[in-house]
This record gives sequence, C-alpha cells and structure tokens, in this order.
Amino acid sequence: MLQRRRKKINFINPFEDVLQSARAHDLQVVIGDFYAGVGNVRNYFELFLGPHAVPGPTNDNGQRLLDTCASNNLVIGQSLFPHRLIHKYTWTSSAGTCPRAQLDHVLINRWWRRSLLDCPSHRGADIGSDHKPVVAKLRLKIASANRP
Repeated sequence: MLQRRRKKINFINPFEDVLQSARAHDLQVVIGDFYAGVGNVRNYFELFLGPHAVPGPTNDNGQRLLDTCASNNLVIGQSLFPHRLIHKYTWTSSAGTCPRAQLDHVLINRWWRRSLLDCPSHRGADIGSDHKPVVAKLRLKIASANRP
C-alpha cells in the first residue's frame, strides 16, 4: 500500500511541475487514464467540475485529481456536457464488482474552456481493452498576427 502511494506521488509531483511551468494563457489539454472517480459532489469545486458529472463516490485518486485541477486552474471536460450515462462511462469491469465507472478524463485549462465542444466516450470502438476511448472535440479561434 505504501509503495502504491509513493508511485502516485512520484507521478503527481512531476505532473504538477509541468502544468505550473506553462504560461497562464497557453492551451493545456491533458487526456489520460487517471483511475480517478471524481463523483458528482461539487462542494468547493464548482469551477473545476461541471454540472453533468457521473454520479457516484469520489475515490482517493479522484480527490487528488480535483485538488490538482483546483491548484492548476483545469476543468474536467466530460463533466461539462449532458450525455446519457452510457456515453460518459469509460471503463467496464470484467469481474462485475463495480460494473462501470468514469476513470479516463479530459482536462483543459479554464481560459480555453469554451473551445471544448464535446467529450463523449465511444463504446462501440473495439480497442482490445476494458476502457472506452474518449474523444475531445475542440474549436480554436486564433487571431492572425499583423505583419508589417
């Protein structure tokens, strides 16, 4: 148990260092399997967890992810869009203990939040895993540079 906690800390500390080294208005999109169930309780995290989060409890990794989002001004993308639950779940248990969960997340910094158009999981894709792929649709409006 202690070794697993060290691995999590060994991942989170460099991850936060990379996030904090970026400039404030740079586009930051992080997509990955955080094994983090964030739940839908938004107490103190209204700016970082949207109203359409998957119902359920917040696990230890989920709390750690929410704290990382709060300290680095990131938003959990899937929680911003209304979808049926089958389009939100990203993991299905083969053992049947916890049938479904949302463990894979798309994070985007709050400055660029309006550029994120949608974040569904695609349950029909066969990728040889118990995880479902998550697709983030972005629209960027970039200003042109004035050239002399």
